Amino acid sequence: MKALETDQPKTIIDIARLAGVSKSTVSRVLNNKGYVSEKSREKVLTVVESTGFMLNEAAKTLKTQKQDTIAVIIPRIESQSVSKMVQGINNALVGTNTNIVLGITNLDREKELYYLQYFSQQAVQGIIFMARTISKDHEAIIHKSQVPIIVLAQKTTITSSVSFDEVGAAKQVAQAMMNKHTTVGYVGVSTDDYAIGIERLAGVQAVAKEYGQEVVLELGGFKSQDGYEATKRLFARKPHLTAIIAATDSIAIGVITYLRERNITIGSDVAVAGFGDSQFAQLLQPQLASVYYPYVDAGEQAVKTLLAKNEQHHVLATQFITRASCE
Repeated sequence: MKALETDQPKTIIDIARLAGVSKSTVSRVLNNKGYVSEKSREKVLTVVESTGFMLNEAAKTLKTQKQDTIAVIIPRIESQSVSKMVQGINNALVGTNTNIVLGITNLDREKELYYLQYFSQQAVQGIIFMARTISKDHEAIIHKSQVPIIVLAQKTTITSSVSFDEVGAAKQVAQAMMNKHTTVGYVGVSTDDYAIGIERLAGVQAVAKEYGQEVVLELGGFKSQDGYEATKRLFARKPHLTAIIAATDSIAIGVITYLRERNITIGSDVAVAGFGDSQFAQLLQPQLASVYYPYVDAGEQAVKTLLAKNEQHHVLATQFITRASCE
């Protein structure tokens, strides 16, 4: 298991230097207080994302203040779903003296294991782990942890968890699509992420089997460009697709971009749907049909479950919102 690189930023002064902004700008971004231009905010978040920065002052409290620090391990800082869950965690702690310290893994499995190991040996009140998947290595650390750990956004039976009905969400989307279309494509991600890579696909395939249809599958990454490239491959294989389900809204943006470049009308020629009901879903033209997830509620529930100090498992319901992109 590798440790953090020695040249990683230790303070917000280091972040400011790397981002080319002032220390006060970094402070406003990290604490989400005060005005910061979008350009400066992007610079700071890019540095934070690329380095896995953890606030040094918050890290210091881990050694001395067990009852007022919760460690939160997240995969990506720029993800809207992650930010909403962190917002929910913060909401649940308003009015308390509890602090949050972040460990940002940048989708790196070794960093996940490192942060789990590190925080589990510190004097924190508990750990909220936004996992992509739970491997045997993760399990070993969780079992040996000196502090309680709750897994957020993935199902598990080895410790407390708060997750979403991913299979049910995917079934909602697939049924809406397959009620109207017989040639459906699916742009997904790898199985490294269990909820998104496996459960969502499983829900779509279950409905396809029920309807006696075949789903044309292409896998890629989480970025919009990945969705674009996967859609290009889909149409090379099946040029007469009439509907595409994207595993996330970000991927759906890539799908839509490719279709527009080919002068394919979204909705009437090819229906498109995503997952996440992100902020830009309603800003697109046509508006993107997507699955709403109670991310903020999930973050709040994670804190409540952690503080309850007894093993609990919560699966939160989702809702598919039909909009013009699939009508």
